[in-house]
Amino acid sequence: MQNNCATLGLSPYNDGDVQLQVLRAEILNISGIGRWYTTQAFIQNYYNSGATSDMIGITGEQFLDNQMNWTADKLAIMFMAGYERPSYDPSINHYDLRMQYALNWYSYMGGLPPVPTVSLKRRKFPWAVFTNIIRNRRTFFLKCSFLLLTKIKICAYNLYGN
Repeated sequence: MQNNCATLGLSPYNDGDVQLQVLRAEILNISGIGRWYTTQAFIQNYYNSGATSDMIGITGEQFLDNQMNWTADKLAIMFMAGYERPSYDPSINHYDLRMQYALNWYSYMGGLPPVPTVSLKRRKFPWAVFTNIIRNRRTFFLKCSFLLLTKIKICAYNLYGN
């Protein structure tokens, strides 16, 4: 991952968005970091794990755009065989679970993601944050007075608008 990020000029390598960009580049075989192989030699090893002969020769672009109009479970097997290449043993690569999980997630994400609910419950004040400040008695009262004045200003703004 680090080498591929460096090749593409992306950082930091541990950022999820950067990793998704690298994954896309690996599937599309960009800049010599290709990891997408769908020749017969790669795909036929996964026939016992749900792969089919029509997966041979599928390009990364065809896969990402789903130009074949395949279902989520078949795309999961295509990703497994064309990119991940785990064990050929179906009891180890768990292709059946992959297929089921793909259908479950597709069903879940098929519409718009659920809107988060807004909680009106106020959180308690995190007093633990102030333990070091309280220990340093010289600055404690200065910081407390600042917080108190800030709270008064907020309350005044809420009550009177200015």
